[in-house]
Order: sequence, then structure tokens, then C-alpha cells
Amino acid sequence: SYAGQWMYFEMMDTMEEPRDFPRAFCISGPVMVATYLTVALVGYYYGVEEGNIIEGMPRGNTMRVVAVLLFLHVMVVYLIKSVVLQRYFHRRFSPGDVEARTPASFAKHGGLGMLMLGFGFVVANAVPFFSELLGLIGGFCGGPVNFIVPIFIYLVALGRRDDLLVHVGANTLESPGVIAEDGHPRSSEMGEVQGSNSSFSSSIGDESDEDFQWEESSVKAACRGLRALPAFDLAVIAAICVFILLTMVFGVTDVVSQIIKKSGEFGAPFTCHALRFEGTNVTNASSCSI
Repeated sequence: SYAGQWMYFEMMDTMEEPRDFPRAFCISGPVMVATYLTVALVGYYYGVEEGNIIEGMPRGNTMRVVAVLLFLHVMVVYLIKSVVLQRYFHRRFSPGDVEARTPASFAKHGGLGMLMLGFGFVVANAVPFFSELLGLIGGFCGGPVNFIVPIFIYLVALGRRDDLLVHVGANTLESPGVIAEDGHPRSSEMGEVQGSNSSFSSSIGDESDEDFQWEESSVKAACRGLRALPAFDLAVIAAICVFILLTMVFGVTDVVSQIIKKSGEFGAPFTCHALRFEGTNVTNASSCSI
């Protein structure tokens, strides 16, 4: 819930004013932390013992209301995050009208969104242990994507800094005192170059740079950036890597054990597990196929 850094840059790329993202996050970040923390504490106070709060609730109208609210929450999250993937597919299949405001562009964008939604629906219903599948994917990819990949990208950028300055031009970043010898920007001088950030970004993404090739691989650049870091930063990176490795091992092991343990309870693909509510004769049947 709190590991959204893998999506932040993509969301900024879809914004008309990317500079407004920090302001938006300063509002949404504390709201998300307070909301999730409140729900968890309230659920714990009322004795919810399941990992999923809804599964630990008594069957009845209260559960129906909570399920509807959860559906609305997931729908909003899906709409926000799917925009990034829709734009990616749109850019791949029809790059000429990604930014166009025409009926044809809207139809392509919306059509790709419906295809993604249909694909997700099929997968979610075809895999009997879908919740455990999400846990398995999260155990394998959550830690590396949210913590290891950003570190690696920073190290690559740090290792390629000199080559980037040569390629783009030293006028943007080589202002006196902006970049320290260790590769970190000096905050006291960053205000002087913010006005040139847009020209710097446009020069990197210019179509004339499509054929540009770095002289060394990303791994070599990351190693070079790693050697430029002070000892404290190296210790922090090492601690993060060890922690993420442990979460992957224990998380994946736990999910796999759950899948094995419940292997006879999931049923066939597209099986409907109806819930039995208090005061009704509806059973947890597996015969209501879709």
C-alpha cells in the first residue's frame, strides 16, 4: 500500500504539469497513511484475525457495505494506475496520436483500457488461487521493483553522469556549485537550474537521440557509480538489499505453503465460491458457474 515509488515517475510522465506532483503527494501521502493505518487499527480492535479484514467479518449487511466500499477503492486505484499502462500500449501501437484530443485517439485509448480490463477479469477468474497468486508475484517482485531497481537506476545515472554531460551539454548541469564532486546536487544552488530543467529533459528525449548508444553497459555504469559512493551510503544499500532478500525468501515461502495447504479447497477455474450470509439459505457452493 505504501510502496508506490515504482509508479510515481510514470504518473508524473502523464501529468500536464509534472512539477505539481510533489504538491499532490504531500496531500495524498499523509491521507493514505492515515486511512490505511486507521482501517488496520479498527479491524484489530474489533478482533479481526484474518489477513483480509472482510474474510474475518461476520456475514451480513455490514460486510456487504464494506465490500462495496472496497470495490470502489480498488476501482479508483485501477483507473489511476491503468492510465500509465494504457498510454504505454497506445504509444507502442499508435504513437502518432498519443497526445491527440480526437475521437479516434479516445477510441484507441479506451479500447486498450477495455482489453486490459477483460484480460484481468479472465486471469482473476481462471486462476483458482488468485489471492495467493498476487502474494506470489508481490513476494518475487515487490521488494526488487520498489527498492532494488530505484537504487540500481540511481547508480547507473551516477556512473553515466560524465558521459551524459558530454552528450547533452555542460550548459544545463555544470553551473558552478550545482553538482558536487560526489555526484549529489547541492540544494543551495538547485534553484538556479530549475528553469533549465525543461530544456534538459527535452534534449534527453529528443528524437535525434534515438540512435545514441552508451559506451558501457548499465551494469558497468552502476559499478562505477557504486565506487563513487561514501561508506555510509554503501552500508545503507547493503542493508536494504539484505532486508529485501529476506522478505522475498520468507514471503514466497509462506505463499507457496498456503497454495500447497489449500490445493484441494480452491476448486476448478471459474468456480464461484458463494458466501453464506446469516439468516439465508445460500451456501458456499461451487456450482454457480459463470
